[in-house]
Amino acid sequence: MTEASSVILNKKIKFSLLRTVTKEEFIGKIVEFANSVVNFLINSGCEKIGHINFIATTDGEDYLQVNITECAERPKIKDFLRKKFNKVSTTLNIIEFGVKKEQIDNKINEEIENIEAYFNSNK
Repeated sequence: MTEASSVILNKKIKFSLLRTVTKEEFIGKIVEFANSVVNFLINSGCEKIGHINFIATTDGEDYLQVNITECAERPKIKDFLRKKFNKVSTTLNIIEFGVKKEQIDNKINEEIENIEAYFNSNK
């Protein structure tokens, strides 16, 4: 590994969804989000992932945790979310080596827009 600089990115995301969603649907979209970010990092020259960690809650009592520590691994999921909800707060934390913070932030913003568009469409 070269002397790539580390990037630590923390982002708080609040989703106010126009329709009620199931936890299975939300988990599926968060896993897609995580996989898309990993693929972006790999294709952008990431040399090492420290971790990508999503923690979501609907009311502070329940939670979802999605964690990735290796590019080639499937996300680890811990799920204690309620069955249906329309508001969720998420904290995203990324530690990686090799891709600039601005690039990662732009990709995350794009993925947030994709999730909001999906859940706020007329399905």
